[in-house]
Amino acid sequence: MKLNVRLSDLFQKAMVRSMTVEMMEVLAQKVITNYDLHDRFGFPKHLPIANVDAAAQIVRDIKQQKRVLQFTALLVDIHINGWMGRNYSIPFLADILRGIQDEGFIYDREYKMFVEDSAVRRTRNWGVLMDGIEYNFTFLRIDVIGNTKLVRKYPHNV
Repeated sequence: MKLNVRLSDLFQKAMVRSMTVEMMEVLAQKVITNYDLHDRFGFPKHLPIANVDAAAQIVRDIKQQKRVLQFTALLVDIHINGWMGRNYSIPFLADILRGIQDEGFIYDREYKMFVEDSAVRRTRNWGVLMDGIEYNFTFLRIDVIGNTKLVRKYPHNV
């Protein structure tokens, strides 16, 4: 999903107004493996990072890694259920969800993920498969050697 400037700004404002830099990094680590905010800035661990700068970098990274829908689903879950015993009210979440819905995705509360809204868009893909998640599939192909001889020897009407 493409993340326009308006949605990027909403994500940044939502994070800055609702959580610390440490919390932002923890959430980013949930959707981007081994995410390290200090490493992204090239700062040593002991130097603080401003909330605004941290939020902007995380938004750029989730956009680049194509994890916008996963990150948004995480924000929705935190807004509804809290995180580690603490309640978080994510501002601008309704506006973010509206923007994502305009792009053709709706949030499925049961599965805690975004799915394609078939009323808005229909792409020729698997719909809800996401990068970085392992899915098990089984494919079966049978090629019978001598198939033509078998069909002639045992006709269909027998």
